[in-house]
Amino acid sequence: MAKIADIFEQMAPDIAEHKDILQLRVIIDSNLQRWAHSRDSLIKLVRKTPTDPNQFRDLANLNFRLGEFTAVIDSLREHFRLTSDASET
Repeated sequence: MAKIADIFEQMAPDIAEHKDILQLRVIIDSNLQRWAHSRDSLIKLVRKTPTDPNQFRDLANLNFRLGEFTAVIDSLREHFRLTSDASET
């Protein structure tokens, strides 16, 4: 997995920033326990699809692992806001 992560690091920005590649990077970096790398990719992914509540839940988890507790609260707040909005429609 580390070799795959290295390949992603060498990709051209337009390919590396594609939603599917970002999702893979989040998964691979998480499996390698590279929490900061995983969070960075997830933040980019959230910017591309800001209405997916599961991404904010995952972001809260990564922020917790990194000890960023204020960011955990912010991520969970957005997760619950989005899930609440979805249940109202």
